[in-house]
Amino acid sequence: MIILLLKKTHNISNLYYISCKEYIYKIYKSNLETGFTLIELIIVISIMAILTVAGIISFVDYGRSQSVSAVALSMESILQLSRSRALSQLIDSCKKNGITLDGYEFKIKKIKDIYSYEINERCSNGDTNILETIYLPPEIKITSPSELPATFFFPVFSGGVNPGGITICGYNKVKTIYIYEFGKIKISTTSAGKC
Repeated sequence: MIILLLKKTHNISNLYYISCKEYIYKIYKSNLETGFTLIELIIVISIMAILTVAGIISFVDYGRSQSVSAVALSMESILQLSRSRALSQLIDSCKKNGITLDGYEFKIKKIKDIYSYEINERCSNGDTNILETIYLPPEIKITSPSELPATFFFPVFSGGVNPGGITICGYNKVKTIYIYEFGKIKISTTSAGKC
């Protein structure tokens, strides 16, 4: 079979005949010159896979770091709430029952392997009323204070507290909340270490 080809100039002089075999060879040869080789494709896909894995690892690490930070910020918020309620003498159940309010306490507890913290109001007769309890995720632990339950008490009017620190540890990330004598509360990031 013979194929009639006309070049781009469309002149009659450029009209020539080629065989089918030559035509197929020219098409095959032009495709080889313009396409990618299998090795090039494998290299590109490998680089993309490596970058994807690195991105996923960074994303997971960032998420874990943020969960420890979120717990520390939540604890700081509850500590500040305890302090502000003690200073303002917010209307509470003690006053409703005709008993004087001594203050508010922030209590850290461990039940089985789950840590929790709560805000309580302490009445002058020794009764405590739990206002809010928050449970930590199982992967996050409180390593300091070592003896639990631990309580930080904010007495009415003074807003002062027994000083101390709370160390939160999870996913090899460590945050420490410092509670100073006059009620100042500060979060510090310590170097990452084994929990």
